[in-house]
Amino acid sequence: MSAMITHELKAKITDIFMQQASVKNFFMFEQIPADKLQNARNSFAPSIAADEAIIFLYDDTVFGSANDGFLLTTKHLFHKNIAEPRGGVALAQVGSITVKHGFLSTTITVHAGINELKLTVTQAENRRQKDALFQVLNHTVELLKNTRAHTTDANRPARSGNCQNCGAVCTDHSHRCEYCDSLL
Repeated sequence: MSAMITHELKAKITDIFMQQASVKNFFMFEQIPADKLQNARNSFAPSIAADEAIIFLYDDTVFGSANDGFLLTTKHLFHKNIAEPRGGVALAQVGSITVKHGFLSTTITVHAGINELKLTVTQAENRRQKDALFQVLNHTVELLKNTRAHTTDANRPARSGNCQNCGAVCTDHSHRCEYCDSLL
């Protein structure tokens, strides 16, 4: 990955994680195992752009393959729940993130305009870990959105909408889907 993340931003994100309990199957920055990252990219995050840095990966599989879970970059959140199609959203589209605990799993909902991404968390060991995962995701997305707001070129018009091919919510300066590369 050729994208760079500043030392200051990396330290802030690490601090967010350190304030929470450790979470099983959660990997940050260069600690993401290469095989898990490759599996996640093949399964649900195939279109990471060269200018995006990978922040973290949560592996929600029983045997540790990382074929299900979610991956956060500096610009997108990609995910795949078990037995469901992959999805993703540009961080610029994220309005809020909420959590709901169920009996066997927890659902983290990412609200993006009229769309919602539902991230299912089944492999965290307890509710405290599930809450920690939610907090890390929520605070990191807010930090990245605020950082991006200060560095984005406001003079470039963006086009946004739902991709007719994959259904992703996209904001793209080139008028192409950020996930499947179809025209918007």
